[in-house]
Amino acid sequence: MGGISFSLFGGSSLKGAAALSGTYWHVSLAGGAEFDLQQATFPTDKPARINIVTLFGGAEIKVPPGTGVETGGFHIAGGISSKITPGTGPTKNLLRANLFCLAGGMDIKSP
Repeated sequence: MGGISFSLFGGSSLKGAAALSGTYWHVSLAGGAEFDLQQATFPTDKPARINIVTLFGGAEIKVPPGTGVETGGFHIAGGISSKITPGTGPTKNLLRANLFCLAGGMDIKSP
């Protein structure tokens, strides 16, 4: 998975058994995005990357238990929430998620 999605008013969704590679960008004016990465294949040599740029909106990212998550970016009138279930062994998946937004947030969670 590398690429870009754009929404003017509405949302975007990515689910299923995607192979994560490269950097994925989501850009929206007023809307959000849902990324369900629970069945995705993460790269073994580098972190998977998701960058979200939004004026009003946000994103929800679901990752498998035990995934290491690094967050960054900037946001005004919003924030980043991370509720990750720890794994039983060493972290094998790594996700770098960046949020750039005026009003909105990003929720990262695992079951």
